[in-house]
Amino acid sequence: MTSALFLVVARLFQGKGDFVVQSYLLSLVYGPYSLASGISTLMQLLMLLNPALRFIPILLSLVISIMALIMAVRVLKSAHGYGTGAALGTLLLPGIVLGCLVVLLVILRTAGSLTTSS
Repeated sequence: MTSALFLVVARLFQGKGDFVVQSYLLSLVYGPYSLASGISTLMQLLMLLNPALRFIPILLSLVISIMALIMAVRVLKSAHGYGTGAALGTLLLPGIVLGCLVVLLVILRTAGSLTTSS
């Protein structure tokens, strides 16, 4: 599902890639990322042994996430033949749009509950 959404956004940025190629290359990034994230999550048990070791899983998660972002940008650049800005836009635009929609829905729901009735 995510790969299809990325393909639609990539087409907005004039991407010329194929869905199968993009999906395969993204699976090469997100497969190991999922495994490494799981290991990092298990390492959070270190906090139970020694609270001073709390920063190690957090730092590891940050490094893994940055590496996955860099690799996903390179994959989209390769798959669609466009620049870094368009690849970052392809990755970030769906989340930005979804976040704006959620904020808008929260505002509308809050505004609806603030109306006073006599």
